Amino acid sequence: MDELLKSLRQFIARDLVFVVGGGSVILTFLHRFDRLPSINLPIPWFLLSVGMAWVVGYGLHDAASLIRLVGTDAPHEAWKPTRALFWLFTRQKWEDIDTSLDLDGAPERIKDQRQNGEYERIITLLMAAATMAPAGLVAASFLAWRWSARGDQFDLALSVAAGLLGFLFIGLARLKRAQLGLFLSRHAERIQKKG
Repeated sequence: MDELLKSLRQFIARDLVFVVGGGSVILTFLHRFDRLPSINLPIPWFLLSVGMAWVVGYGLHDAASLIRLVGTDAPHEAWKPTRALFWLFTRQKWEDIDTSLDLDGAPERIKDQRQNGEYERIITLLMAAATMAPAGLVAASFLAWRWSARGDQFDLALSVAAGLLGFLFIGLARLKRAQLGLFLSRHAERIQKKG
């Protein structure tokens, strides 16, 4: 039963971010054409909208990963801006990870509940940042499109804010990838020393 609750909690935390990211893109697209739904949306339409928001959010997340804007794998190296973010966040110098370490198999070997909780938190935050980064940039482009057509200063301000958040989330996604790599490498080193 505990395992089922844990899986459900992880599913909700990770997939909810797809709904939020996809929903923000759908709503800004509808806003562009003055087609925002009314507050009295029927339940079937609401459920369909949530499903579509999940699909859009998931698609944005994976598309951004494919073009390497963000990623969800554990890197062995970090580029200079990520190293700077890592230092600002942890006050530790980034050290490249030994490529002989098996980072892919490390999560399955985490037995300690506290370490597993830390791993799940890093993954959840990484998924959130890697989804909200492209969602923010796409929403910013829809808002800028509306501003260019109508000249409403609010749309411009919202577009700039969404774009800045998108770039912020790109940095956070890269930071969380670096933290994931470091966490898994430390765990893999402990396993290697024991074995």
